[in-house]
Amino acid sequence: MKKFFVVKNEQHSLLPEQERILLDKFKRFEFINIPANGLTAEQIKELYNKHIDDTIIFLSPIPLFLKYRYENVNCETYLFHNDKREKKELPNGRVIMTVAKTGWKLY
Repeated sequence: MKKFFVVKNEQHSLLPEQERILLDKFKRFEFINIPANGLTAEQIKELYNKHIDDTIIFLSPIPLFLKYRYENVNCETYLFHNDKREKKELPNGRVIMTVAKTGWKLY
């Protein structure tokens, strides 16, 4: 049976309208929650291989741009990725993870 997955940051949630649209189109779906501190390139590849035959819905505007790019077979697309994360403490004492300034790769 075909599976449908919404890929989203673990800190995000669907809006009621988004959920209704998904249920109208797919009837059922599951989430792939991406950790707030991100994934390494290897983890992304493993996730891709695990879900190669599934339908994937991205909860982000950027993949729509990529979808249009890949429909045009005459263009090249490259992506920056950085496996490194750094802890940063905010003035209120909260600790967040941010992408490092170094360690970038072009895929």
